[in-house]
Amino acid sequence: MYDTSNPPDYGKFALKRNPFTALSSEGIQNVEDIHVSQGIDNRIADILSEVIDNGAGLAISIVGNLGTGKTQRLKGINKLIKDSGGFPLFLKVDSNDTVNITNHILSSLNVPEKKEEMVVEEPKRQGGFLQALKNYFFSEPVKAEKRGPEKRAVSFSENDYDPQAIGDLIKESLSAYPVSGLILDEMENVTTAPMSDLIPFFETFRSFISNMPKGCLFVFACTPEFYKTIREQFPAFTIRLHAELKCEQLTDKKAFELVEKRLALVRTNEMSDPTFPFEDSSIFMVNKISNGNPRVLLRLMHNILASAARDLTIDLIDDRYVTRIVAVPNSIDEYILKVPEDLQAIINSIIDDFNGGPVTYIQLSKALKEPPTRVYADLEELSSMGLLRNKKGHYSILEHLKELIKGEYK
Repeated sequence: MYDTSNPPDYGKFALKRNPFTALSSEGIQNVEDIHVSQGIDNRIADILSEVIDNGAGLAISIVGNLGTGKTQRLKGINKLIKDSGGFPLFLKVDSNDTVNITNHILSSLNVPEKKEEMVVEEPKRQGGFLQALKNYFFSEPVKAEKRGPEKRAVSFSENDYDPQAIGDLIKESLSAYPVSGLILDEMENVTTAPMSDLIPFFETFRSFISNMPKGCLFVFACTPEFYKTIREQFPAFTIRLHAELKCEQLTDKKAFELVEKRLALVRTNEMSDPTFPFEDSSIFMVNKISNGNPRVLLRLMHNILASAARDLTIDLIDDRYVTRIVAVPNSIDEYILKVPEDLQAIINSIIDDFNGGPVTYIQLSKALKEPPTRVYADLEELSSMGLLRNKKGHYSILEHLKELIKGEYK
């Protein structure tokens, strides 16, 4: 499948290239061209209408497994707020450092300089403690006050973290705009932060959404596992959310639509069958294997199409061919060929650091020093490809290959 000496010929399928390479919205310029609308999109549209058209202040969560379209939808929200003349602040949470995340939010808030554009209930608070707090969180070093040549960057501990004051500052800053949004993606990446950091972090957002400005939308996205955790540990925060939206699995009809739209992007000429070279049976099977997860489906479709484009005997991809590609490997050589290069670090760590498993994505995240979100997504893809076993969130190498792999696959 990954033999570079035999490059794939996508031209035989009337394609310029493999349309399934970009697994997420971040790899595609015109996301609207490949977006498949689902029930959750109607809910989001209604919520945005309340915020933009009716000046409501709302807080929501978008919950779903990795690859179910959370980021794509957050980017759509970001664009609509911006197009309406509002100010959206979009932040991808890429670490468990809650202090740094808070600092990033505060340093990214842009308050218009013209006084007539500002909406501040208590003008005196523009200076004093709140302004000092804003400066305090900025990453810029503070000038020494004639105490010698030494200059130090600002730093603070959890004892200096005042959730109420920070929540007030966020509210005060976003109040300056008729429409605004605070949009946080991949919130589950704070999973490994100590509880002493998480408590004031979520208390900050509880404080903010308890007193939201008009025309403001607070939205964060996370995995179901993480959402369950924060519902149990921070009920005062989650109970204040106005809506909890869940990403849906792809139905077979939606899977066909996704495949058709992706293929249409790279067609060299019009086809009577919009999903050619895939027979209906192959798309049904891949959607079933991927459990309706768009990202996993795209990964599998990419591998299947790449393999078929190298095979001179294949002109049409049916369910038999899919079965052949995703079949459980029976040898080490076959196993290695099936593991994509960008996922081999995960396999190596499971074998070398955890004796083949079982291991959780949090344990692997710490071992690899990678964000939990990324590790979880990779594990789910490997599981869907039949390369790992997943038992209630504990991943392991295939049993019949464990001993052989330990000795030979390093």
